Amino acid sequence: MTHLLNICNEMCLFGTSELNIFVGYIFLPFAYYSVFYEKERMTLAEFEHIASGLRMKLLSLSLTYFASLSEQRNEAEDVVQDVLLKLWSERERLDEIVNIESWAVTIAKNMCVSRLRWLSSHSTVRIADYEIATDGGYASHAVEAQERANMLRALFGTLPKNTRKIMWLRTVKELSLDEIAVLTGRPKTSVKSTLSMARRMMFDKLKEME
Repeated sequence: MTHLLNICNEMCLFGTSELNIFVGYIFLPFAYYSVFYEKERMTLAEFEHIASGLRMKLLSLSLTYFASLSEQRNEAEDVVQDVLLKLWSERERLDEIVNIESWAVTIAKNMCVSRLRWLSSHSTVRIADYEIATDGGYASHAVEAQERANMLRALFGTLPKNTRKIMWLRTVKELSLDEIAVLTGRPKTSVKSTLSMARRMMFDKLKEME
């Protein structure tokens, strides 16, 4: 820009103030374009950096809420994954949040309180915490399809809780393996093998029941 100012001054096209206005008129639109139109969407790698810095703090906080439960660790890890899932779904506006850590901690506290209230009001736990996607075209009749779905849900409930959560993220939330790996803090290969093993176990047992 300095070079352009010198050239224009030498050509005596404008006075100094007029020249500054002219140059500003030419270059300001490009500045606005770079701010408002070249803003890139947060990548999974960038989110992973944020998540890795929050995971242990959120886990430590959640563990204190569930200290009296036998499933303390599982409940706490569920909350952490749910918080990170919410952050990932809100990634478009994370840069608008002044303090992401404080925001995440507040969400975690609210989720812990809500979960404790739910647990205290339910004397028994359902056989499956989550719904899973089933293929309605497997059976030729609606009744058979419903029976198969019920069996799958029952088998789903026999899986370890962490495995159920991974399947829920994959089948219901339709997240990619990379996204699940970031949210759960597990390697992608581990997520993939967990899903494969769980599906194989469920359908092997399903065949035995039919």
